[in-house]
Amino acid sequence: MSQALQEVLITALSALLLGAISYGFVLLRAYTLPKIKNEEVKEIAAFSMDIVETAVLDVTENFVKELKKDGDFTAEDAKLALIKTRDKVKALATPRIQAMITKYYGDFNTWLDQQIEAYVAH
Repeated sequence: MSQALQEVLITALSALLLGAISYGFVLLRAYTLPKIKNEEVKEIAAFSMDIVETAVLDVTENFVKELKKDGDFTAEDAKLALIKTRDKVKALATPRIQAMITKYYGDFNTWLDQQIEAYVAH
């Protein structure tokens, strides 16, 4: 297969992957938010989903895509992608957001890892 064809296929597959991740976020948001009755919790949940989505898409676009393009995406790279995503979310989540998540959902780090995994799985 020629190099040019490989690059076109990788670009198309990357766009498809990002589209699928975005669609997963839409489905998760549509499923979760209507079930929350407390408006403050609903606001925190919506904002939290936004920052997790932003971080996952950013790491996918700027880190994972490049490694997959070179054909070198390993289990260690997946762990590093998780760490990068976690760090981006923590940088975006204010102490108030982290405290509210801890109050309503339990341990922030456990919640964060579950959210990232859920977004990546969709």
